Amino acid sequence: MTENFFLSLIFIFQTSFSLTPLCLQTEQLLSSQLSQLHLTSATPKEITMVQNKSVIFLKYPTEFPVAGEHFDVQTKELNATLQPNDVLVKNLFISLDPYMRGRMRNTDKSYTAGFQLGHVLNGSGVSEVIESKNDAFPIGTIVTGFVGWEEFSLVSGAQGLRALPDARTSPIPLSAYIGVLGMPGMTAYR
Repeated sequence: MTENFFLSLIFIFQTSFSLTPLCLQTEQLLSSQLSQLHLTSATPKEITMVQNKSVIFLKYPTEFPVAGEHFDVQTKELNATLQPNDVLVKNLFISLDPYMRGRMRNTDKSYTAGFQLGHVLNGSGVSEVIESKNDAFPIGTIVTGFVGWEEFSLVSGAQGLRALPDARTSPIPLSAYIGVLGMPGMTAYR
């Protein structure tokens, strides 16, 4: 049953976010998608308005999570007012990890907090900074960190983000930073 859940989430990502299978997206496709961003700024680096597709957690499942009942893809306008040290990122890769099923329970007896009803699911991701009020993360920086399951995420204070300085020239695919070089790989290493 868990395998079907993950397959349904991958299907939602493929159809809703127009991505090929999560870790098989090529750098060419990635570059072309980045060049097609539809952003409008009322005041540069102050307010960014964009249509943002997000996966929203609706209800705690008791068995197999069902798309539309337990989570849903919703599109809303994101009005991002950046405060000092905030960054707005375009999510390029989003992780889908086994521990996330445990976060779909209404319990406080876990090593990690559960997902909040009515909120965007979240997890590790690789993103590009598209607006910034943080000198450590200028526009165009590729970062990894905890982001929402959405096209764009506002990261307050750039909390938990780590720059990948050679990401554009490295032979390492960006998807590796949510796999073998991300939390799953580091867990296995330790």
